Amino acid sequence: MEFLSSRSNRIVFIWILITLSISPAFATDPIDNRNYLLIGSMFLGPIIVLFSGKFLPKFDMPIFGLIILILILQIGFHWTTVKWTSCLFSFMFMVYFLAGIRTFIYGKFTPEQLKSILKYLIIAYAIVLLIQQFCTLTGLPVINQLSDYGEKVNRWKLNSLSPEPSHTARYLGLLMYMFLITNDWIEKRKISITQSYKKNKIEWLAFLWVMLTMMSGTAMIILALIITRYIRRKNIISIACIIGLIIVLGVILDFVPLQRSTNFLQATVTGDTKSMIATDHSASIRIVPTLLCLSRINPFSLNGWIGEGMGSTSIWMSHYMPGVPQGWSGGAMANYVLENGMIIGLYFLIYSFQLCVDKRYKLVTFGFWIMCIVLIGVNTQIGWLCMLVLTISKKLRVNNANTCIL
Repeated sequence: MEFLSSRSNRIVFIWILITLSISPAFATDPIDNRNYLLIGSMFLGPIIVLFSGKFLPKFDMPIFGLIILILILQIGFHWTTVKWTSCLFSFMFMVYFLAGIRTFIYGKFTPEQLKSILKYLIIAYAIVLLIQQFCTLTGLPVINQLSDYGEKVNRWKLNSLSPEPSHTARYLGLLMYMFLITNDWIEKRKISITQSYKKNKIEWLAFLWVMLTMMSGTAMIILALIITRYIRRKNIISIACIIGLIIVLGVILDFVPLQRSTNFLQATVTGDTKSMIATDHSASIRIVPTLLCLSRINPFSLNGWIGEGMGSTSIWMSHYMPGVPQGWSGGAMANYVLENGMIIGLYFLIYSFQLCVDKRYKLVTFGFWIMCIVLIGVNTQIGWLCMLVLTISKKLRVNNANTCIL
């Protein structure tokens, strides 16, 4: 950007990446997991975009088009019920994303510099988790803990640098995926999983330690997605055997996160919401509200296209989802579509899909899109980290000057 040097752009991008990748306890609301460090940082977004002196049509036009569309539909049809704070929060995320893209482009990173940033973030997650595990083992107060699951659930269910283990799995999975993409550019070819491990042992060990020891069912799904990146015709049997062996060992050794994932997936296939809730209430909170919202979206009505209004799901959700307080609302993107309408919802889903899903790695990027956007929602840190990381990973190229470009 004209008003920042390349070095300054790199620093700002690193800050944007960090604030989207972590949620430290001291700056996170224990009730709704609102990250005040991120919220404060997002005020940089409009400044960076306005003073950049550049217009990026491929990124700017869809985002500003979405902002205008939201304003038109909310003012035109839901003026009396619109939640302006929620709208502004959405706009802040969108502009922060544009700021991240700009600072990455004008930061002129080398692949080695980008890899180094990702490396330290991955290791930081492992170090914090190790400290938490040491505290748990010795009975000391657990640092950076937001949710105390206690003995009845699992005292080893730890969160590292995010509000909860399932969030950590998503954050770390995205960072590791981008790390692997960047490493391939450094090697000037896509290296195998064994070659990658030999060249990046510390990073792989840090990643695997977090994913396998923080007792998260979501981590097992994310880990499987990362492994599928290495599937080729010549090694598909080997990869399948590795995944199968992990599942068999997990069952034999009574590995709780793997059993939870397997049992819940079986319940999910049935489509029976009561069965999902009975099998795993924690996991069902992420799936059942989505199914409830989907059942209420009517494409043959005006409300189906313009939405039922922000906050409308909080009126009835707790009646159908046991174990949540009255006024609670969930359902991720299905909730967003129900409240804001199919026009806005489909616009965002199509745009985010185009940014995130990479034809070279369809399975893993589509999986991340589902796990981090469809099942999480719009006004979320995870969703916009996913969009930033997968957009850069998908469009990343390295020119003859060894500079990362999009």
